[in-house]
Amino acid sequence: MRIIPRRIERALLRYPGWKILYGRRKTGKTFLVEHFLDYDEFFFVNKDGTVHDRLSNDKMTYQEFMRLFPRLVKEKRRIVIDEFHRLPEGFLDLLHAYSTEQDSQVVLVTSTMWLAQRLLSMRGKFRSSG
Repeated sequence: MRIIPRRIERALLRYPGWKILYGRRKTGKTFLVEHFLDYDEFFFVNKDGTVHDRLSNDKMTYQEFMRLFPRLVKEKRRIVIDEFHRLPEGFLDLLHAYSTEQDSQVVLVTSTMWLAQRLLSMRGKFRSSG
């Protein structure tokens, strides 16, 4: 297999802070993040709303993830949440509540344009790549 780097997206993803990576389904967003971004935590939200920790291979409930996420942000971990749009709407409130944490890094991956635009309207916390 030959990997053709997407330089623009890679450069934007390396900026500090919180980011949203959005685009059409099956265009390589997850592959890009997995292979070209440094991260400490990588979560994938399943269709049933459970959260899969891709590094430990553990599965957790939404409630467990809601308790874990604030701690990881406060620890300044580099966090990826793939398919985050599958989480309940209350997660957006949690994002908003912790979006002022300095030096934390969160990358949200989605194919849902309206949700990405809604988050981008949260006064400058998120940087877009899509």
